[in-house]
Amino acid sequence: MDYDRQQEKFAAYYLNSAFRSFAAQIGIVLTGRRDLAWSDQASQEKMLRFAGEAARSTHEQLTELTVGGREYQLSFKMIVNSHEHSLFKVELMSSRAKEKLASSSGYEDLPLPYVVVRPFYDKNIHAANCEFVSVNRVFTQMLRMPEEELLGKKITSALPGEEEQWSTLPLEVLRTSRASSHRLYNKHLEAWCEFTILPAALPACVALAFTKIEDNAPKLEALQKSGSLAAQSAMLARTLNGPEDHDSEINFSLVEVASLLEPERIYMFEAIEGKAVLKYEWSQKGRLMGNISDRLAGQIISYCDRLRGQQPYLYVSDMESLRFDRELYELNRKNVRVLLFPLFSQQKLLGYLGIENFDADRLAYAKDLLAEYTRYLAAKLSVVGRLSRLPSPAASDHLTGLGNQSAYQSELQRLKDQRIAAGLIYMDLYDLRDYNADHGPQEGNLLLQQTADWLSVSFDSRQLYRISGEEFVAVLPEASEAELEKRQAELEKRQAGEKLVKLLWTGKVCDYPRHIFDAAKQLDQELSDRKTEYYASLGKE
Repeated sequence: MDYDRQQEKFAAYYLNSAFRSFAAQIGIVLTGRRDLAWSDQASQEKMLRFAGEAARSTHEQLTELTVGGREYQLSFKMIVNSHEHSLFKVELMSSRAKEKLASSSGYEDLPLPYVVVRPFYDKNIHAANCEFVSVNRVFTQMLRMPEEELLGKKITSALPGEEEQWSTLPLEVLRTSRASSHRLYNKHLEAWCEFTILPAALPACVALAFTKIEDNAPKLEALQKSGSLAAQSAMLARTLNGPEDHDSEINFSLVEVASLLEPERIYMFEAIEGKAVLKYEWSQKGRLMGNISDRLAGQIISYCDRLRGQQPYLYVSDMESLRFDRELYELNRKNVRVLLFPLFSQQKLLGYLGIENFDADRLAYAKDLLAEYTRYLAAKLSVVGRLSRLPSPAASDHLTGLGNQSAYQSELQRLKDQRIAAGLIYMDLYDLRDYNADHGPQEGNLLLQQTADWLSVSFDSRQLYRISGEEFVAVLPEASEAELEKRQAELEKRQAGEKLVKLLWTGKVCDYPRHIFDAAKQLDQELSDRKTEYYASLGKE
């Protein structure tokens, strides 16, 4: 925005689409290429006075503007200052209702939920958040919550424990003014939801228009009727490794486990620098760890490890045994039984899965089911961890959390363009075809995830790519011949004692970046030849 001191007016230097939409909704419009017209003279005079004050400082200045019953927070940062003009970068930071807003009646008769929210960055939690502005009758009925418990409330307080995508996605639509469609599992609606997020007519708001609410009953009935533990485990694995959003897959898998064991609560807490952080939860009651102290969160992992000892699980049926920590005892004193399974990835403890107050007669079944389920869950958590470290999760392999073929080609092009020499190691999980035939596709998927875990011990996961069904590549920028030999020697040493992840590999250093694509093709052919020779030695095609 250009502030003209002489004429006491603003001119638009540049407005992005989101700000133009916001400005129009509060009565500020472009009348030419740069001229602005204000419908509210008082607001214009207030902003002009503030700009005059902000022009005296190079620091960011914040002000509030009230229009139509809403209060907006704007940031002014002076970019260029001259005798007659000041150029400001102006950002809409947040907005809130000065009084509780009523639900819009225009959407009351829609057969599916329709919600209008006001997204903003919540400085208290250092994350995106949303304020409910309008909800229709179907939404409140499905939530089993009255309208007054939603309107004007933040999503994090009205619907505690919901995954962060329900706040981050609306904020992204507000920022870009581009509608987007999604499929996520909603814990409070207890259903898979397909919905579109689009800019709303209200200032700085977006609407969530639900297009499908999926009934869980058929899936849960099929799981319960599947009979054997192996069949149930395979169905749980399919849920975890489907094409959906990762957090949604984990949340729904907890619903499936709950349908089989009928506990009061299932939860998973992650071990982050030795501290327990609640990540996923299914519960018939309130949250498990919402109010525990930082002290106890820092002790729970070590308590579980100590009580578990060398056992593959921890079973607590005598809550009096937890009196050594008063807060832990108070947290659990009303429980009848608690069963916890550790989650490991390559001997690294990721956290614990716990279930509370299930039928004692089903203890043996619960142990067997969770022993299988936690194998798949631990592998899934490793995938989520790798994805969080990728520069572009969109260019990733959904199953393993490594870069995909597209990301690999982009990395080769980057190395070529920037003239960076690199070492390439091509690796093949040569036994995958037979493993799938013997154990089934879900175990095959688990093996691929475990291979990614195994490789991440020797390589930075950000330098690993899964480029085909069973083929992986490690890219080592600026690697020397000595380093490449060292990496391959480490692979050979680790493979000597490996019983599950069996690899063939070949590698080379490409000293001439302009030929890196040719080097990649050569290595791919060499690996294919080695695989053919190996199968021939076994009498296989």
